[in-house]
Amino acid sequence: MLIKEKYLSWLPKKSPKVGSILAVDDDFAIRVILHNVLKNSFNVSVFGNGIEVLLWLKEGNIPDVIVSDISMPELNGFDLLESLSQSGLYNSIPIIILSGHEESEVKSQMLKYQNPVTFIRKPFDPINVQQHLLDILQAKRLAVR
Repeated sequence: MLIKEKYLSWLPKKSPKVGSILAVDDDFAIRVILHNVLKNSFNVSVFGNGIEVLLWLKEGNIPDVIVSDISMPELNGFDLLESLSQSGLYNSIPIIILSGHEESEVKSQMLKYQNPVTFIRKPFDPINVQQHLLDILQAKRLAVR
């Protein structure tokens, strides 16, 4: 064992990142919370509106899961879902909707889209979102086998 390893062995080991998450919300504080909570388990990219997301995707980026708000400027969450759902490249990416809207109101809209979509009401527990993402990624891995 190297001397450096011996003296640093008490430090917690970094766990490997298990997937890539795209988070989009116009609220800066929510983007910071999501990034800070998720960054240790996932590769996280955050954006403030749907236009930024579409430009990022156009560059060839494909996340494992998308976490999106509904009420955003320029391109709202439903319009983003519509664009993703119509694309053969992105229509199978699971999406978690974070919204302050009533669940029944959002769920009726979610049925229109091809992507697998789930709903988490704001205010939300970031650890719950993290666990939900882990569950989605685990299910995706099992489905591939």
